[in-house]
Amino acid sequence: MRAFILCFAISFSACLQAAEPRTENPSAVFLDSLFELAFVDVNPQSGITNEYLQDGDTLEEWTAMISVRQWPEIDLVRDITGPYLKQMQASFVRDAQVFSPPPGTVGTDLIIELYLAPPDKSYLEYNLIRFGKEPGQHGVKMYQFALRGDFDLERAVPFNAQEMGPRLDQLAKLRLQAINSLPSKTPAGQINR
Repeated sequence: MRAFILCFAISFSACLQAAEPRTENPSAVFLDSLFELAFVDVNPQSGITNEYLQDGDTLEEWTAMISVRQWPEIDLVRDITGPYLKQMQASFVRDAQVFSPPPGTVGTDLIIELYLAPPDKSYLEYNLIRFGKEPGQHGVKMYQFALRGDFDLERAVPFNAQEMGPRLDQLAKLRLQAINSLPSKTPAGQINR
């Protein structure tokens, strides 16, 4: 009888552990999807960059990503948005769109929508980016939601316009700490310093 109880307890414990998703990496939920930290870059000139991917995606081949960047030494949103857009301009396939933040967000927030592609147009990348300052944080932060798919601008623009409301709401609520190192058990991740 003791052997049966012990076996049952071990099996029950294993079932509980299997039922609970376990992750070593920091993670975030965006639009009901789980994203795990996959990339960290710490650079004195470009600040801290963290990229989060969905299960099964890699840094080279991904379909959805959220990221956070923080420039601790920059105090004004306008001091980063201009240089950022200039850096990305060569990849624009449509003019950048600027949106006011949803009500109740920090007054310094600025939201930008970008459609980007490499010169060969092998894919289309949709980006919804919020720049802002957060109470108790130094510098400017950028939160980004990105989708990557086939280059089909005629289909992507109306689809993304239809999904804009929930995305803007989630982006306005997103709060992630900029992390300057990855946990040691990060199979798909890497760290740059």
